[in-house]
Amino acid sequence: MKQIPGLGIVALAMVVAGSVAALTAPSVAWAQGATTKASPSAAALASVPPISEQLSHPRSEMREVVERWTADQAALLRRYDAPYSPYRRDRMREFHAAWRARLAETDFDALSSIGLTEHIGVHNYPFYFGYMRDKLREGGLFLNHCITRPDNPRTAKAGDFIDRYVFPDGELIGSGRIITEVHNVGIEVLHEENLREHYALTLHEWCKNLVENWDACVADVGEGTAKVWGLYMAGSRLGFQRNVVQLHQVLGVKLPTDGSWTVPLRPWWQP
Repeated sequence: MKQIPGLGIVALAMVVAGSVAALTAPSVAWAQGATTKASPSAAALASVPPISEQLSHPRSEMREVVERWTADQAALLRRYDAPYSPYRRDRMREFHAAWRARLAETDFDALSSIGLTEHIGVHNYPFYFGYMRDKLREGGLFLNHCITRPDNPRTAKAGDFIDRYVFPDGELIGSGRIITEVHNVGIEVLHEENLREHYALTLHEWCKNLVENWDACVADVGEGTAKVWGLYMAGSRLGFQRNVVQLHQVLGVKLPTDGSWTVPLRPWWQP
């Protein structure tokens, strides 16, 4: 078990309007068949496509970036013992800088933010949602999915235990505040849904998986970390069951200048 599932793991998925940059030749190609794990040789480094070339393929979409980045990381892990070796770290920084540069040039059909809002700080909401708005084309959709409080007056802090051992500086607020901030930047909310009971069931399964794979988890991250996440997930499940926390999805659209809708009048997605 390579990673213990955790509550609110950050993921940012982006779907692109047209063709954008993507990794065209992941390192999996040059890493296949490698049996030794050492510092990269000059020949191995020469065979790795430059990031600038990997981010210039005309027919790729953003999902390919994620898929190829994952393959790239898997290849590096197979080749080197140290997952955070200087070479791998430098390659990640190079990729990230090139990807951000391409993102600055792109308007998106849709953006989704999954489990990210909890980590950016409530006072940063205006900037954050404004940035999301600016990356959408007119008529583009924005989905925000995050853990919330059941109301808005409560303190935003997640709690001392979570703040120290799980998610430092995490903040939670009610869905009303989130919807207000989304509206305030000019994204019209189309749909809102509370998945609190669903997440309690999800955490039940995560806790079950942890128990069933306990030895592998301890071997991977150590007993202390495994216990912290076991306690955290069990407590979070109880929190969702007792309405201490909720989980809300908010779907909005960036309206064109004339205010017209570019989406169907009724929900068009499949449950």
